[in-house]
Amino acid sequence: MKTGILSLLLLVAGISQLAAQTKLKSIQSTSVWAVPNVKIDGNLTEWKDDFQAYNKAVKLYYTLANDEKYLYLVVKSTDPTNNAKIAAGGITLNINTADKKNDKDAFSLTYPVVNRAGGGRGRGGFGGGRNGGAILSDSAAKAATEEAHKQFISAAKEIKVLGFKEITDTLISIYNEYSIKSLVGYDEQGNLTYEMAVPLKELGLSANDPKEFTYQLLLSGISAPTTSGFGGGGGGRSRGGRGGAGGGRNNIDYQELIAPTDFWGKYTLAKK
Repeated sequence: MKTGILSLLLLVAGISQLAAQTKLKSIQSTSVWAVPNVKIDGNLTEWKDDFQAYNKAVKLYYTLANDEKYLYLVVKSTDPTNNAKIAAGGITLNINTADKKNDKDAFSLTYPVVNRAGGGRGRGGFGGGRNGGAILSDSAAKAATEEAHKQFISAAKEIKVLGFKEITDTLISIYNEYSIKSLVGYDEQGNLTYEMAVPLKELGLSANDPKEFTYQLLLSGISAPTTSGFGGGGGGRSRGGRGGAGGGRNNIDYQELIAPTDFWGKYTLAKK
């Protein structure tokens, strides 16, 4: 009886999630003024789980928003393979203020980039289930997953940046003097949550004189499987692709991890 009720609840949850995806646009089409008192901490509480779009290519719920100082990217990923893909290679936001679908002259930011020297292996999004080949109990798997999430968040301390005239380093700390902010987290359901804030002045944009620009969201994934585990790609400017078929352990489709996925959209800064 309990199994039947659990199955029903999971079915209802799945239907609700599918319905939420269906009613959202695949690419955000409206300008959005950011919610007040935004805190970039990887916790999306202030955004109230209200997203502007769900894009199937990158399997992300997302919102682009702005206020008078910042452009914000808010993301949630509910797919285990996609979470692992983000953990391995980050999410790249390319912004072309010349309104062209071209990353050559774009501002580019990739986060998270895991500091491998600090012990992170980019696998925090893989979920739990096995430990050294042994099947774990539900409670042990949950504890292992939560610990992996904590370790991943702790290791995700760098942002890859390209195209910024005032920034000479390609890797900057999340604690930087340019006021570029980003943090990743996980909600109570184990979904990956993500926030980024980029100062409009660093992009040469102004909310007082809004103009349309083109943006790309790119998930590079990993460059190739290795015998030592999955190293992060750290982002990049690879072109889109399709996730492969054939799954693996922990509900992870390893073929999909090596297939870059992306899409392009357009956004005009909101004016208060």
